[in-house]
Amino acid sequence: MSLAPRPVSPIRRSIFSDSGERTAKLSLISAVYYDRTTQASDIIESDPDQINLQDPFAGLTALHIAIFRQNATIVERIAKHPVTRIELEDKFGRRAIDMCVYTQNEAIFRAVFERTFRTEMIALDVGDSGPIIPFRPE
Repeated sequence: MSLAPRPVSPIRRSIFSDSGERTAKLSLISAVYYDRTTQASDIIESDPDQINLQDPFAGLTALHIAIFRQNATIVERIAKHPVTRIELEDKFGRRAIDMCVYTQNEAIFRAVFERTFRTEMIALDVGDSGPIIPFRPE
């Protein structure tokens, strides 16, 4: 056993471990990951370009992460935002709707489903049989 100090690992444990210029553009992803709902809402309002940014490792967007973290407030805000590209896939080929397998929260599922299948919902709504509201038992 040596009494020499252990060398400090040059590998950062997290992409968010430094708050420098390199990670500033990922502040929405960071806020969503750490469940900072107020901060995430402020970023969505002030810098909506961050909504479609993907993390450099798995390609997750803030929406993917919010679904996985079960944050219905942020999922609804991002899904309803006009700049959101709902069809973006992560590096595993998963879209936001595919991430819904991780949730039992109906509000999360409904927000993502309605945005993903908006044109299909409109087509169903104007059919001859009257309006169809999915997932509402009669």
